[in-house]
Amino acid sequence: MATLTPPGQHDTDPDAGYWAEDLLGGGARFRAKIGGLHCSLCTGTSELTPGWPGRSASTRCTPVCSPEPKPTSSEPSNTMAAWPSARSAPTLRRPASPSTGLAASAMPTVLVVSDAEVRRLLDVEELAVALEEALVALCAGEVSVPPRVAARTPAGLLGSMPGYLPGAGLAAKLVSVYPSNPAVGLPSHQAVIAVFDEATGSPVAFLAGTWITAIRTAVTSVVAARALSPADGPVAVLGAGVQGDAHLEAAAALLPSRPRRLWARNKAAAAALAARRDATVVEPTAEAAVRGAAVVLCCTDAREPLLEDAWVGPGAHVGSVGTGAELPPELLSRARVVVESRAASLPPPAGAVELQGWPDEALTELGEIAGGRAVQRAGPEQVTVFKSTGHAVEDVAAAAVVLRRARAEGVGRSIDL
Repeated sequence: MATLTPPGQHDTDPDAGYWAEDLLGGGARFRAKIGGLHCSLCTGTSELTPGWPGRSASTRCTPVCSPEPKPTSSEPSNTMAAWPSARSAPTLRRPASPSTGLAASAMPTVLVVSDAEVRRLLDVEELAVALEEALVALCAGEVSVPPRVAARTPAGLLGSMPGYLPGAGLAAKLVSVYPSNPAVGLPSHQAVIAVFDEATGSPVAFLAGTWITAIRTAVTSVVAARALSPADGPVAVLGAGVQGDAHLEAAAALLPSRPRRLWARNKAAAAALAARRDATVVEPTAEAAVRGAAVVLCCTDAREPLLEDAWVGPGAHVGSVGTGAELPPELLSRARVVVESRAASLPPPAGAVELQGWPDEALTELGEIAGGRAVQRAGPEQVTVFKSTGHAVEDVAAAAVVLRRARAEGVGRSIDL
């Protein structure tokens, strides 16, 4: 039979709640705290997270409360699991909606921000500050981000990237990666971002995530270049797609005094992009773009290296955001390699193709450099590489910038779910 621990305090105690106990066959005991549902044993509304023999889990009982018992060595561990059987669980009944019979709940209102609105709201310099702070928090272990996972189709994949960044929020991005999309006039990466209240878990916003994905990748790449490259010298961008465009925008904002070079396999695309971006010169070959450049930013879906190691001069910095093997092994072997996270050595889609099998000690996290925990470079002639795989903290940080400005300016459309 289930019994209740006698109440000691009322619901003014934030840690108060009822504990249900049940003696099972053989004298084994399980315990579960009741909160959020109606319990046959308690008049309060409560939500029950059940336990089995030897395990327990807790929630909260709102109107009628008792303090949570202090665990003792004889009490079971706090691990969530399933009830051992229907007969052993206290009977719960969920409050019903008068009109539908379904569980009554407040319907959240969410703010929807379109792609055009996102593009207008995202300021590159503000985003750069937010991304640096996010990467410092990442390497300090202050965030909660699981490795990226993906569902694959014959043509592409759908990746899931949830993350929690204290001070910025809780969000999850769904991003599709379809490399052949540009041939039909669509971006290879398309995304949406859902933002949740970190205190209640309620959804608060849905943001168009395609430009967020592009510009946060580019800004992180240029933030790395600004930290790791020499004080002056040309910036070479390889690639004239979405990422090439975003990198030129980020470089113009964050490295404004440096001349910009552009090369792409698609000559017409390169010419069109350079016409839209001031102070950008199209180079005839990749070698011409790379030689003599202080910063080289690879922004393609190339399956094999775009450049040769010999083209990269002493002290140069090379960035790569492609999902393929954009960089030659010889360059990686002699460079200091910097990443967003050491998870870059995990198998794709979480990690980078070029960094498979790399030990943690061979990689430096960008947040370590931004936070002053690691030096920028060993000497003026050291070559540095930033290999980006993208990270959910970047999406959370960028979404927070968009959402903050959208609320301040009254941008977006509110809808009830």
